[in-house]
Amino acid sequence: MCQYDADALERVNAFCAQHIGGFPVGGSCSVSVSSRFSLRHLMKLSKRISSYLGDDETVFPDSTRRSMYREVVDIFAASMASPENRLLLMKEIAGIWGLPASHAEYIFNLYKPLVQTKQSGLQVGRVFLPIGQEPSEGNMYLSQRNERPFANIGSSLRLLEMIACSVFHNEAVLLVGETGTGKTTLVQNLAKRLRKSLTVLNLSQQSDSVDLLGGFKPTDARIICTQLVMEFEQLFTKTFSQKKNSLFLDEVKKDVQKGKWKKLMRQLQVAFDAVHKKLREKEKSGSYPKRKRFFYEDLMHGWDAFSVKLGSAQRQAAHSTDSLAFSFVEGALIKALRSGYWVLLDEVNLAPPEVLQRISGILEGDNGTLCLPERGDVDCIDRHPNFRIFACMNPATDVGKRDLPFSIKNRFTEYFVDDLLNEDDLNIFICQCMEKSAPSYLPVNEIICFYKKVKEESEKKWLDGANQKPQFSLRSLARALEYTQKATPRFGVQQALYDGFCMLFRTMLNGSSAKDMEGFIKRILCKGYDIRSLDYCEYCKVDVQSSELPSGSERYVVTPSIKEHLRNLSRAVFIKKYPVLLQGPTSSGKTSLVKYLAGVTGHRFVRINNHEHTDLQEYLGFYITDSCGKLVFQEGILVEAVRKGYWIVLDELNLAPSDVLEALNRLLDDNRELFIPELQETVIPHPDFMLFATQNPPILYGGRKMLSRAFRNRFLEIQVDEIPDDELIKILEDRCYIPWSRANMMVKVMKELQMRRQGSKVFAGKHGFITPRDLFRWGDRYGAFEGTSNEDLANDGYYLLAERLRVESEKDVVQKALEDILKVKIIKEELYKKEASQWCDIMHKSQSFDVLENLGFRKIVWTGSMLRLYFLIERCYERREPVLLVGETSGGKTTVCQLLSLIKGSRLNILNCHQYTETSDFLGGFHPVRDRENIAASFREHIQQIKLSQLFMRFAGGKMLSLNIEEAGSTLDHIRVVLNRIRKAHQDSDGRQTSVVRNDLVDMEKMVDNLIDSHKKWQTLFVWQDGPLVKSMKNGEWFLLDEISLADDSVLERLNSVLEPARCLTLAEKGGAVLEELEAHKNFFILATMNPGGDFGKKELSPALRNRFTEIWVPHVSDLNELSDIAVARCFFSLVMFFFMLHVSAG
Repeated sequence: MCQYDADALERVNAFCAQHIGGFPVGGSCSVSVSSRFSLRHLMKLSKRISSYLGDDETVFPDSTRRSMYREVVDIFAASMASPENRLLLMKEIAGIWGLPASHAEYIFNLYKPLVQTKQSGLQVGRVFLPIGQEPSEGNMYLSQRNERPFANIGSSLRLLEMIACSVFHNEAVLLVGETGTGKTTLVQNLAKRLRKSLTVLNLSQQSDSVDLLGGFKPTDARIICTQLVMEFEQLFTKTFSQKKNSLFLDEVKKDVQKGKWKKLMRQLQVAFDAVHKKLREKEKSGSYPKRKRFFYEDLMHGWDAFSVKLGSAQRQAAHSTDSLAFSFVEGALIKALRSGYWVLLDEVNLAPPEVLQRISGILEGDNGTLCLPERGDVDCIDRHPNFRIFACMNPATDVGKRDLPFSIKNRFTEYFVDDLLNEDDLNIFICQCMEKSAPSYLPVNEIICFYKKVKEESEKKWLDGANQKPQFSLRSLARALEYTQKATPRFGVQQALYDGFCMLFRTMLNGSSAKDMEGFIKRILCKGYDIRSLDYCEYCKVDVQSSELPSGSERYVVTPSIKEHLRNLSRAVFIKKYPVLLQGPTSSGKTSLVKYLAGVTGHRFVRINNHEHTDLQEYLGFYITDSCGKLVFQEGILVEAVRKGYWIVLDELNLAPSDVLEALNRLLDDNRELFIPELQETVIPHPDFMLFATQNPPILYGGRKMLSRAFRNRFLEIQVDEIPDDELIKILEDRCYIPWSRANMMVKVMKELQMRRQGSKVFAGKHGFITPRDLFRWGDRYGAFEGTSNEDLANDGYYLLAERLRVESEKDVVQKALEDILKVKIIKEELYKKEASQWCDIMHKSQSFDVLENLGFRKIVWTGSMLRLYFLIERCYERREPVLLVGETSGGKTTVCQLLSLIKGSRLNILNCHQYTETSDFLGGFHPVRDRENIAASFREHIQQIKLSQLFMRFAGGKMLSLNIEEAGSTLDHIRVVLNRIRKAHQDSDGRQTSVVRNDLVDMEKMVDNLIDSHKKWQTLFVWQDGPLVKSMKNGEWFLLDEISLADDSVLERLNSVLEPARCLTLAEKGGAVLEELEAHKNFFILATMNPGGDFGKKELSPALRNRFTEIWVPHVSDLNELSDIAVARCFFSLVMFFFMLHVSAG
C-alpha cells in the first residue's frame, strides 16, 4: 500500500513538472520547486487510505480501489486550476490504481454524490458526518445566514463531498477559484447542514495577528459584557427552552443595547444561581437519563467555566471606569479554537505572510494549535475536537492578488472551484435559484443560452466603461435571477427578466457594448414581448409629483439620460441588497444622482471622500478618550450607517488603498455583514442600508488605481457618461434660469472649443478645456450678476474660459469662438478698464487704503495686471467659487489673496503644502491635552467657590474639601451627598417658606456642574483639534492652500465636497457619538496657488481636481509701462522716506 502511495506521489510530481513547471515559492513566479506535492501530502493520503485497509493489505476489491482512487484524486488532482490538466492527471492516477481512463472521466464529469440528512448525521457521498447538538444561531456575532437556496449541481456536490471528507479527517481546507463561483457558499452550506457555528473573517493587507488571536485592549464594559452574553445564551438555550424564556432573553439583550451593565450582571448572576441549583439537584438525584449523562456533565463544566468568567467580568466592569485599564481580549480565531466553531478565512492570500505564519500551527492536522505568549501563556491552547478551519482565495492572476507562500499552502488540502458552464448544471442552478416562487413561464433554456453567449462575447469584443473586459460570473446570474424572483409579482416575469439582466449585465458596459447587450436580452430572453420603459418612481414607490422634494432638490433637473441613470439606480434600490458602483468622467453627476434619489425616498445621505491615506479605521472606528479620560471604542461612519440604515457613498473609490477596500468584501457580497475586530462583533445591516461608490476611470485621472475583477464583481456597476448636448441646454434653462437661445449658444461654444481641441490639440486632456461643470458655473454667473445681453454672457465666458489659459494664441481661440457664436466683439484691452475705474472710485472713498497702509501694504502698486487679478478673484468671491491661481513664482498670487482678504475684512489662514502633506494637516486630528495645569487651577477655583457658599457650609457637616485634583473622586462624592441634602431640604418645604431658596439651589447646581466639567477635562488624555480648513469653514474665514500642486492629488481629493457648490465636509476622522457634518459659513472662501508644472518637483493637478476650481493664469509682469510704474513708485517712496528720516534726525 505504501508503495502505491509513494509511486502516486512521484508520478504526480513528474506530471506537474511536465505540464505546469513546478510550484512557485512564496508567491514568486521567478523561483519554483520541482515538487508541487510534498511528504505532508503523502501523510494525508496515508491517513485517508488507512481507513480502507483490512487484514489483507495485498488484495483490494474493485469498490475499495475506486474509493481509494477518489482519495488520491482529492489530494493530488483537485487543486489543478486547468480542467484539462486535472482530467489528464486523474487518468494518470487511474492507471496507477489499475482503473480504466473511463472511470476518471466519469468521476470528473458525471459522478454526482448523494447528499442525505439522516437523524444521526449527514451523508455526503462516501462520507458520514455527525450533526451538532447546538443550534448555530445561539451566537450573536456568528452569522449563519444563507438566504439563497443551494443549487445541487454536480460540480458543487462533488466539491461538497471533497470538503466533507477533509472535515472528517480534520484537514485545513483551501478553496481557490474566480470571484462569484460559490466558494464561501459551499462552506456555509455544509456548516448549516451540520448545525455548526461558522465565523467568517475577511482578511486584507491591513490584517494583523491581533485581529485573529487577540490582544490587550482598553477595558470596555460593552466588549466584556457582549462576549459574556454570547456564551450565556449558548449555555442557557442548551439548558432551558428558548421559546419559554424568550422574555428573559429579550430583557438581557435590551440591557446590552442600552448599556445597563450593573442590571445585566445581576440578571446573569441570578440566572446562574438558578441553573446551578437545578443541575446540582439533578446530579444528586440522578434524575437525568443515562444516555444524556455525558451531555449534562459537559453542560455542568460549561456553567462552571461561565461562573469564573462572570466573576472576572464583574471585576473588570467595576474597574472599567479607570482611565487606563487594559485586559487581554481573545480574538475570534482563538475563541473558535477553544469552543469548536468553524472558521473561514476569506481572501486569505491578501493577508501579510507574517500573519499567516503566526497561525500556521493551527493548520497541522488533528492536534494543530498554538500558544499565546502575547498574554504570557506558556502552554498551548487546548484545541476543541470539533474545530475546523477553511480558507478561500482568488487565483494570483489579478490586481493585488498573490499566491500563498509554499510553506503555508502545503498545509492546506486545496480544491479548485471551477466557473460553471455545463448546460445541465446551469439548468439545475437556474431552477433552484427560482425555486421559492417560480413564475408560470421561466425561459430556462434561453437564460442558459444567454449566459454562455455573454461569457463568450465578453472575452472577445465587449468592453466596460473603463475599456476593460467585463467580468460576468455565477454571482451576476444568481443576482439577476433573485431580482427576477422578487420583481415578478409586481412587474410580470418578462419585465422582471429584462430589468434584472439589464441591471447585472448591461449597465456596466460602454455605449456600443451596451447596445449589443440590450439586443441580446430582448432577442434571447424577451423575444416576442413588449418591454415597457418604467419610470424610476415605480421602482422606489414614490410619487415625485405629489411628494415634497427635499431641500436643494428643486434645482436638480431630471433629463432623459438622468432618468435612465435613476432607473438603473432604482432597480438596485428595489432589491435593497447589492452595492452600486457608478463610474464616469468628472462632473457627470454621479454623486448627485444618489443624493437626489436618497432625498426623494427619504433616506439619510452620508458621503465619505476617499484619498490615498484612507485608513480602515475611518470606516470601522478607533479608540478615543471620552470626557472621563477613559479609552473607548468609537464606531466609524460606515458602522453607524450600517446600523442605522443610511445611504452611504464612498466617493472616489479607486483613490483609497486596495487593501482597505478588500476588507469590506464581506459587506459587499450577498452575505451583507461587517465584522469589527476591535469589538469582535459582526454587524448585520439595517434593512434600509445601501452602499454606493463613485470613481473616475483609472489611468485617465491622476492617482486612480485599477480595482481587481473580484472586487468590482461584488458591485452592480453603472456607467455614467457625459451629459448629452441637448440635455445641457435644458439644464441651463431650468437650473440657471437662462433663456433657451442663450443656453443654446453656450452649448455651441462648448462644442466649438471641444472640436478645436481635438483638431489642433490646443487644450490638454481627453475631456477638453470645457466641461459641464464649467458650463454650469458660467450659467450661474450670468444669472447671479444679472446679465441682460450677449455682451455680458461673452464677458463672463471669457473670464472663466480664457483667463485660465497660459498662451495668448489659445486665448484667441476662445475669444473667436465666443465672438462668432454670441455675435459680439470682445476687446481684451477694455475688459477691465471700466471695472477698474469703478473699483478705484469706491476704494478711494472708503477706508480700505488706510487699512492697507497701516498693515504695511503701502508699497503695493496697482498696475493693470494687479487690477485684473484682483477683479477676477473678487468675482469668484462673490459667487464663493474656489479659486486656483497658477503662475511663476513672485507673480503676486499670495499677495493679492492677502490684499483682498484685508479689504473684505476677513481673516486669511494659509497652509503651505509639500510632498508629505496629509489630510490631517488641514482637517485636524487628536492631540494630547497640554494645558492640564490650567485645568487643575480652574478646578481649585470652583472648589473655592463652593466652599465659600453659605448654602453649602450649612449642609456640609464640617468636612473639609481637598483642593488637590488627584483626590477629585472622594471630593465629588462628598459634594454630591451635600447637594442631595440641599435638594431634599428644598423638596420637604412643600411650598412653605424655607431657608433653601430655589435660586440658591440652581446656583449651587451650576457650580457643581462646572466642577465636574473641569474634572472631566483633566481626565481626558487626547482631544480633537480642528485643522485650519475646518476652523475657516466654521468661522467664515478665508483659507489659502499655497503651493497646492506639491501635495499628492489623492490627498487633495479629500477636499472634493468642500470645492463643490454645497461646500460641506463630513469629518469621519473625528468620530464621536454623532457624525459631524459641516456646512461652510456663508463668508468662507477657499483659494489655492501653484507654479506651472515642468520645474523640479512641480506638477500639474489632476483634471478632476482642477475642474473643481475656477482657474486663473497669473503671468509675469512684462509690460514696460507697468514695470516703469512699479519702479517709479518704489523709488519715489524710498526717496520720500530718505528725506523724511533726514529731516527727523536734523530736527
